[in-house]
Amino acid sequence: MRSTVVHPYQILRKLGSGAGGVVYYARDTTLLRPVVLKMWRMPKGTGDSAPEKVLREARIASSIEHPNVCAIYEVGEFDGDSFIVMQYVPGRTLAQLIARGPLSLQLALSIEVQISDGLAEAHRRGIFHRDLKPANIMITDGGLVKILDFGLARRNTAEQIAPAVTNGPKRKSYSTRGGTLSRTWRPNSS
Repeated sequence: MRSTVVHPYQILRKLGSGAGGVVYYARDTTLLRPVVLKMWRMPKGTGDSAPEKVLREARIASSIEHPNVCAIYEVGEFDGDSFIVMQYVPGRTLAQLIARGPLSLQLALSIEVQISDGLAEAHRRGIFHRDLKPANIMITDGGLVKILDFGLARRNTAEQIAPAVTNGPKRKSYSTRGGTLSRTWRPNSS
């Protein structure tokens, strides 16, 4: 990175790196909000194009509008690097929470239900994350869960997922809010 400003995002600090990408905490100087800037350059000779890979990830992730999926704000290129700008989620990863010791039953269930809700919405849209792990789950201090990093996700066509959606089992409905869990049972109507 040759500059600390990627128009209009001012990079403030590095958050992490992996799989050829670097993740930064940045400030949107236009809307005056914190964001996460994920940047990478694909190595030459891999056959992959960084702009195409970034655009594919951004299109897949941004098509899921759900409170438990991190929002995508922008995708682009700057100074030879491809980037995605996404929602900044303050808090800790699930990996960090697990490392501190056992979670309370209430928190563990709340996290599980919220992850399931976000993934269910993705699956309804034919999107499969394929890299779900504790490091890709953020939990805010208030208990809200956000699923991150759809870089390995794949989208199936409507024809491939239609039978699974229409013939699926009846389900229980759960809702969460800030770390609390409530359960609503919907009996089978058959």
